[in-house]
Amino acid sequence: MMNHTHESPPVCSMLRGAARDKLASALRLQRLLTEISTRFITSLETDTTDIIESAQRMICEALDLDRSTLWLFSGDDVEMALTCYWQRPGSPPLRRNFVTRGNLPWADRQIRDGRHFHFSSLSELPTEAERDRQILGQYGTRSNVTFPLVTHGRVFGALAFATLTAEHHWTNEEVTSLELIAQIFSHAIGKRLAEERADQLRDEIRRTTRAAMLGEPAAVLAHEINQPLTTILANAQAARRFITQGSADAREIIAILDDIILADKRAAELIRNLREMFGDKPIHQEYLCLNEVVAEACALFANDPSNDGVILRFDPGQLPPRIKLARVEIQQLLVNLITNAGHAMRDTAPEQRRILIQTRSGDGMIQLSVRDHGHGIPPEHLDRIFEPFHTTRSDGLGMGLAICRRIAEAHGGTLKAANRGTGGAIFTFSLPSCAVE
Repeated sequence: MMNHTHESPPVCSMLRGAARDKLASALRLQRLLTEISTRFITSLETDTTDIIESAQRMICEALDLDRSTLWLFSGDDVEMALTCYWQRPGSPPLRRNFVTRGNLPWADRQIRDGRHFHFSSLSELPTEAERDRQILGQYGTRSNVTFPLVTHGRVFGALAFATLTAEHHWTNEEVTSLELIAQIFSHAIGKRLAEERADQLRDEIRRTTRAAMLGEPAAVLAHEINQPLTTILANAQAARRFITQGSADAREIIAILDDIILADKRAAELIRNLREMFGDKPIHQEYLCLNEVVAEACALFANDPSNDGVILRFDPGQLPPRIKLARVEIQQLLVNLITNAGHAMRDTAPEQRRILIQTRSGDGMIQLSVRDHGHGIPPEHLDRIFEPFHTTRSDGLGMGLAICRRIAEAHGGTLKAANRGTGGAIFTFSLPSCAVE
């Protein structure tokens, strides 16, 4: 007689129960994936941050997690910053734009290399992740799983999930499920970023087309001729006021007329200079004393009635006696930089409206710098500040700095902009020592 063995009813019941739980979990995940995908498809174009953080909340609550963070690289891929997040109330506060570089260096390298990682305890992190361990501990992280966000083979960010109240052992099924969710985020956000980039390119094409239609020389002329015309108008109005009030002094009127004549000559020189700049003939350069050229430009600004009480100080350095320059061009560059600095200080207290101009020589370079005490350059504008038609002023044409860079490059030099640690901005024009006679 053959013996047949049978599983006991409790064991069978347990197996059926586990199968039901697994099926229910799979169905719950399927519904979650479907709902997240639907939300992204129908709503991502309206309010990106709200939709992403709503999806993060939904995932955390469904899978009993405490926090989800979304990180995106900057346009130049230098920084990866916290962009969106959701976490349970009472958790240690996070700040947007918190960057991984320098704070989470190990995690930053993993994501840049396209690797996902997870740990159930901070003690599982490798020794080279000590800085990451410290920072994650400060923000209450006990367990974490992080996935790179990839579109067209390029990593553009990361999506992370964490527990804060207790350590959590990540099962293979959980990691696989969350990886699917990360892929949905990658597709939706990557598509949105691509659309934004396409819009940006279209805007650049429109600006380029506008420049071609209007003619860059016309825009440059409109920008550059404004300063001497303003000086002429202000002086003429001052002379008229003196005469009308009967307080005119011959010497004052003669001084005003001299300023008008000087501004008129400058306008004529600018027009002639711009004609050469956009023509085929090379700009005429000669060996000049840079400090004298700068002093002349400072005098132009000091005599301008519209300088809003800005205090201009020139600190000349020890320079070679003669440097190959185009006088009007260098003065044009400097007047533009001084004028911009003055505009940047409109909201600065009157006693702080100071501009420092310095010339220095060293390390094979000759440098001319202009420093102000204004509000500085918004970081998002630093990369584009020298582009034609790009301006942060409502009344600006966006040509002044483009002209300045063109002048710098025509002299074989460079023009750079930066924000000062103590406030304000600094523009530095550098010339190679080969320009010295």
